[in-house]
Amino acid sequence: MNNSDIIQLGTWVQINNSTVVEILGNSGFDFAVIDLEHGNISLETLEHMIRAAEVSSIKPIVRVNENNASLITKVLDLGPDGIVIPNISTKEDAVRAVNHSKYPPLGNRGSCPCIREAGHMNKDWNTFMKESNHNKTVIALVEGKDGINNFEEIASVEGIDFLMIGPFDLSVSLGIPGDFENPLIESKYNDLIAIARKYDKDIVGVDFSTGLEEIRRGIDKWKERDISTIMTGIDKLILSQVAKQISNLKH
Repeated sequence: MNNSDIIQLGTWVQINNSTVVEILGNSGFDFAVIDLEHGNISLETLEHMIRAAEVSSIKPIVRVNENNASLITKVLDLGPDGIVIPNISTKEDAVRAVNHSKYPPLGNRGSCPCIREAGHMNKDWNTFMKESNHNKTVIALVEGKDGINNFEEIASVEGIDFLMIGPFDLSVSLGIPGDFENPLIESKYNDLIAIARKYDKDIVGVDFSTGLEEIRRGIDKWKERDISTIMTGIDKLILSQVAKQISNLKH
């Protein structure tokens, strides 16, 4: 999808309600990252949110709250399209993430034929494991100064499909915390994108702009960087912005 005006646009979901996911799908978003780290979302609710995504043609991606084998297995067993694993700061972190997320021979994810992802009763487990390994998107959320400094080693790990970089972490690593307009930011992004492409991987662009025109500029900036998978906003932020605009009409 690179070198194209076509993008995949997603947003964060922190509200623990499947209707939110369904609305985003019906509104035309391509994917939603259901946020278990910062959202008050249980595994039971998550299952319903994934179902809501499936019926509204939006890809459900789940951000877990830690690089933990048991948690990642439980989440993937529910059948999302992919997973975001946080706190990836070293190559070893990335290797563990793949090991938890992929079946043998790529990893060591626990096996059970009666999981939702396998239709609750899979009889051809070898084929299922191959398809799951191929179809499940693993996104490494590279965080902290160490994560930026170790970016190439992280990108080199087989089984990581996308890399996501927190804008604030990047600014801190460059000694300009919060200065997102600094030219160093653009130069560093270009370097990181080139490293990712070297290992046949791509970056998920992250933007937390608020106003509609700012969001448009943020999306355009990622497209200029030749990035076609972009996240913007958070469900709470989107709702708050629109609600505020409407409430201001009373003045």
